[in-house]
Amino acid sequence: MDFNIVDKIRNEYLAAVLRQDAEWFDANPSGVITSQLNDNIDRIQDGMGDKLGLLVRGFSMFFSSVIVCGKGEASHVENVIHRNQVNAVNMRKGEASHVENVIHRNQVNAVNMREAMKSHLNSASICEESIMNVRTVQSCNGQQHMVKKALFQKYTSSLQRTLKYSLRNHFWMGFFEGLSFLQIYAVIGLALWWVAG
Repeated sequence: MDFNIVDKIRNEYLAAVLRQDAEWFDANPSGVITSQLNDNIDRIQDGMGDKLGLLVRGFSMFFSSVIVCGKGEASHVENVIHRNQVNAVNMRKGEASHVENVIHRNQVNAVNMREAMKSHLNSASICEESIMNVRTVQSCNGQQHMVKKALFQKYTSSLQRTLKYSLRNHFWMGFFEGLSFLQIYAVIGLALWWVAG
């Protein structure tokens, strides 16, 4: 299913690129266009597969937890009440998780991803243009100048900008993933303490 959607998006993108005027191609190098197409389409394809699986997993875990915690023998009314109290304690994780996800989305996906993507596309276009122009450079005997001075310096400085955004982005992703596990273990500990007490 997602391959059909990705194929349609790719065709629409290509049609939109072909409709552009000549000055648009002067402002946007060809390396950026192809890199942007491939990177964005791959992200969409990965996201479509991952998000649906996470959604199904989350709902199944939630409903199975409610069913297991809510069941009890009819003769033991005290047991049923006790399990429902534990269930109420465990459901507090949902609210904390929602607040954490909102903060995570605002912190990570705001400007950092856009800037990192721009910088990454610039690096990819430098690399792609250098590969495409290798014959011209070799015919003029300019390999040493091109590789050592122009290409290496431009490519390295472009990757340094990308590294700055990537480090910041991955720091926050790791921080919020750790916070999520802290919440899970805290809620499980609280529920076990509640049952034991």
